[in-house]
Amino acid sequence: MPKKAVSTKSFTLILVRHGEGTHSEHIRKGIRTGRAEWAHLTALGKRQMAWAGKQLKGRTIDLMLISPLVRTQESAAIMQRYVKPKKVI
Repeated sequence: MPKKAVSTKSFTLILVRHGEGTHSEHIRKGIRTGRAEWAHLTALGKRQMAWAGKQLKGRTIDLMLISPLVRTQESAAIMQRYVKPKKVI
């Protein structure tokens, strides 16, 4: 009977949410925004992403997955000032 292959390689999964978006003000007022594909990062959101990037600086990032939403694209661009993923999707 063949032996089952066992991988000894481990990995670390790091999840980072996008920074605060311009739609947040609407949410605070109770206005539903749905997916808010149009929302950009606020000044606070940009600072949040710079902070997150600095926290990950020096770590090996094999893969960065980014949604097509504007605020997530902006978030990823800021983070990539500090980390250099091997692959971005």
